[in-house]
Amino acid sequence: QKAFDSACASKLATNKLIDILCMDREGPWFSYANGKPITTREVSNLLADFDITSKNLRFGTDLVLKGYELAQFEDAFARYVR
Repeated sequence: QKAFDSACASKLATNKLIDILCMDREGPWFSYANGKPITTREVSNLLADFDITSKNLRFGTDLVLKGYELAQFEDAFARYVR
């Protein structure tokens, strides 16, 4: 939720989401796998437990990237984020 809030966005490309998560070098995502930042596959695997999957999102008129919409997280945020 903080990633969407900090970006003031209703959708985030997966690579942008990872960049935001890894900004905190002391946080768990910066050194998630053997001291390396979390990958797109690892994000996907973690979110699959909440039935959240990436999808093609349009940014501007020509750019389409895999990513996530804030609305996809509403149920998970309501249940687990306080």
